[in-house]
Amino acid sequence: MKVFTFLSVLLVFLISCSGTDDKEQIKAIRQLEFQRSDEKGAFDKFIADDHPALPILVVDAIAKIGYPVHVPVLLRLLEKKEPELTEKIIFALGQITNQDSILFSMLENPQYHQFQNDIITALGCSKKKKVLLGLTDRLPADTDSLKSTAIQSISFIAGKNDKNPKLKSVLRNYLKSDSKIVREAAAYFFSRHPYSPGLPDLIRMPLDTGSLADKYRLKAISRSLVSYYRQPSDSALFDTLYQRVVTDLEENHLDWHHQLYELAILKAFEKESGYLQAIPYLKNRNPHLRKAAIETLSASDSLEAKNALLRVYPDASWADKGYIIIALSQKSPDMTYSLIQQNLDKGDVYFKQLLLRSLAEIRNRMSINQLKQFLQVPNTRLRYTAFEELWKLRYIGYQQSRDFLLSGDPALSTLAAGWISEHSEWVKSEDITSAYALFKEPADVEVKCELLNLLSKLQDAETDTFFAKTYRKTTSSHIARQIEEILLERDVPLDLRKNLQSKLHVPDSIDYDGNQETINVLLVTAKGEIVLQLYPAVAPATAANFVELIKKGFYDNLTFHRVVSDFVIQGGDPRGDGWGGPGYTIPCEYNEKPFLRGTLGMATSGKDTGGSQFFICLSDQPHLNRHYTVFGQVIKGGEIIDIIEIDDTIKQMTLLK
Repeated sequence: MKVFTFLSVLLVFLISCSGTDDKEQIKAIRQLEFQRSDEKGAFDKFIADDHPALPILVVDAIAKIGYPVHVPVLLRLLEKKEPELTEKIIFALGQITNQDSILFSMLENPQYHQFQNDIITALGCSKKKKVLLGLTDRLPADTDSLKSTAIQSISFIAGKNDKNPKLKSVLRNYLKSDSKIVREAAAYFFSRHPYSPGLPDLIRMPLDTGSLADKYRLKAISRSLVSYYRQPSDSALFDTLYQRVVTDLEENHLDWHHQLYELAILKAFEKESGYLQAIPYLKNRNPHLRKAAIETLSASDSLEAKNALLRVYPDASWADKGYIIIALSQKSPDMTYSLIQQNLDKGDVYFKQLLLRSLAEIRNRMSINQLKQFLQVPNTRLRYTAFEELWKLRYIGYQQSRDFLLSGDPALSTLAAGWISEHSEWVKSEDITSAYALFKEPADVEVKCELLNLLSKLQDAETDTFFAKTYRKTTSSHIARQIEEILLERDVPLDLRKNLQSKLHVPDSIDYDGNQETINVLLVTAKGEIVLQLYPAVAPATAANFVELIKKGFYDNLTFHRVVSDFVIQGGDPRGDGWGGPGYTIPCEYNEKPFLRGTLGMATSGKDTGGSQFFICLSDQPHLNRHYTVFGQVIKGGEIIDIIEIDDTIKQMTLLK
């Protein structure tokens, strides 16, 4: 990151010293980037001379475009053998699909020995199994530093649904490494990919209490305990773990991220004395710990646990009331049903969504019928939740799905497309194409892509004609690439479109020169004030768009519609459910800044689909690196982001001078 900072400063200095012609060239490079140019040789003229700043800008632009057609330019610039430029080129190759062979050849080339960590990190952007295997095969010969980087990259490539026991068995050995950084990387892997056979090794890991490695370890243990079958020989080992967790929670000496997973571990132990450790957390200031405590107590059948939940219920927040009602739904269905009826006209929308989930937990005739009634209410979020819960209970039919599919609402239509996809006998082309026509580009690209995926299940001449027609008309490169992949799999000939210009929004106020290094923003929430520092030199289009929306008052009185413990808080959606935006999309500007606690990122549903929704990380999130745009950081009010709850209001955003 020191190199990146140096390059940013150098670039700003060089540009500030440039003449008018240089500034025009810089603007032209940026415009090619924002237009997502796929024209071969588009950047050739900018690297023909010895201008010190332009090659860096060209590589940066190619990385953000991400098209293989520009790889020859990167290889030509690689011949310059300039260390700073080489690092940028490696990053760019990682952002472009199918460049793993080049990266692996560089990894084996002594000429690039000093860049091995960068290359392995770049390979972590791949999704290919052969890259996963290649990095795994290298592990025994790697240095500790390279092992750590490789294990982290492997965790990204493996995917959250990875079921490869051989890979997990290999990585299990690194939990016992003598190196702290290797153990941390291995613990991180298993925090994302639970592996019950490795649980004893996770418990035995050398302790560095309160460290990041320890948090990953606790998270991995809490997720693996759920399916671990304990043997009598495990007794002493698990007693040690249990006592450590109880002591930590009693002494309250760890940060809340650690305590979160310790409460989850107590739930998995199913010990009454453990459940009681959760009771004091019911009144904790941190909403994530309160929720975890409620979930832990929900697993207890004791009267004391039930009474503890009922004692805090009257003074609890609306969200906590909802979690408590869910916790009580299996213990006392009749009492819970009565509580639900008393509260259906109270609280915020999220509270009502939790009540609907409670109805699903009760699962009797009355609760199911009441859930069905919510399929017809005006509020989209409640309709969505009712459908989702009835789907889980297998009480959804095609007519209900068809109504949602043709509702013209992106959230409801996408949800219905998911149900229909699981019931392939109900896939009807006329319904899908009718639904597709209800949505517009670029605002509804996500739902359009889901509908195209659904339609691809039908392989006939009629759907091929629809795909070809849609391909000719679309202005979205996202949709065009998807159709290309579908028809390629079907061996349907298609004249590939060139120079498809996605209509991405780039504010007129953008600072092409990158002279303005930071901008500060005051974010006033229902819980307190947060100061954000934007990075226009790193993500100029994203920062300029954010500033443009702030000046319009766009964010005022919106909410944080998504809050995930130890992950992110997310806001900026005028709909309040994650499906809204400003009516346009902006270019993604993936960069080398890492996602750390307090990092400000742009929320997307795929490349170049961002608009107004942003998120703030509650802790370090390495798996987001290079896959989302970093465009700022919390510099004041870090304690406030920890206590934000779903539907908390963004009262106002203003620019600070």
